[in-house]
Amino acid sequence: RFEQVDKRFEQVDKRFEHVDKRFDESKKDMLERFEQVDRRFDESRKDMLERFNNVDRRFDESRKDMLERFNKVDKGFEHVDQRLDLITRSIDKIGDKLDIRDERQRAFTIRMFSVAISISIIGTLGVFMKTLGIF
Repeated sequence: RFEQVDKRFEQVDKRFEHVDKRFDESKKDMLERFEQVDRRFDESRKDMLERFNNVDRRFDESRKDMLERFNKVDKGFEHVDQRLDLITRSIDKIGDKLDIRDERQRAFTIRMFSVAISISIIGTLGVFMKTLGIF
């Protein structure tokens, strides 16, 4: 009986190892995505700075040209805002997925722990009953 309990605990340990691997993979994926987001921010910032430099160079050409350029810059900012909104939503979705996985895994772990405790209690009860001569 103890061998069976040990086998059960080994199975639970293997499952925990599998879960740990999944968490590590999820963490690695999330970090890679954050790096992608950082690169996108840097690209957006670089693009924005280039646009400001173009506006500064052409500012002296004429007032009309300057207003047209500012309108283009405004459109660029709208595009950056849209991209930032998309990135924020994407990060929120990733966080929600991780929360759901965490809740599922927590419920599974509690069930497995309950099963293991139940088996231990039944084994102990059997030993007491055999000791008392009931069996």
